[in-house]
Amino acid sequence: MSEEALMISIKNGDIKCDVGEVRFLLYIVEQMNQLINKYAVEDKTEREKIKKFIEYYEYFKDKYLVLQEVRNQENFYFNQMKAWQKKLNESSDENMKKLILESANEYQTKYKKLKKKRECLCKELEKLKKEKYSDIPFIV
Repeated sequence: MSEEALMISIKNGDIKCDVGEVRFLLYIVEQMNQLINKYAVEDKTEREKIKKFIEYYEYFKDKYLVLQEVRNQENFYFNQMKAWQKKLNESSDENMKKLILESANEYQTKYKKLKKKRECLCKELEKLKKEKYSDIPFIV
């Protein structure tokens, strides 16, 4: 995929990502293009490295998008939790405080689950980088 094709996919909404992700994806495309041009020779080991990199890129891209969605949800629940905390501090009615505390606890539970899920995804990606793709020096 060329940089131009990537940008068209993003503009068309085929790929949904923020500015940081666009930079990352452009970096990956640039790396792949450089590798393909550099190793366009018949060296089998280098071709295997390129195939491995593309395989890693495809896998990582999908996981990264899942990770980004988990982060977005985690941030939502964190912000909601803080909003409930603020309401709790402002309220003087004990019954209202009890209801607010229940809601805040519910958001806190969801936040903790998402945080744990995000941490597991990050560990999985790091483990994959070390175990399967450690011989590819350009993976960030």
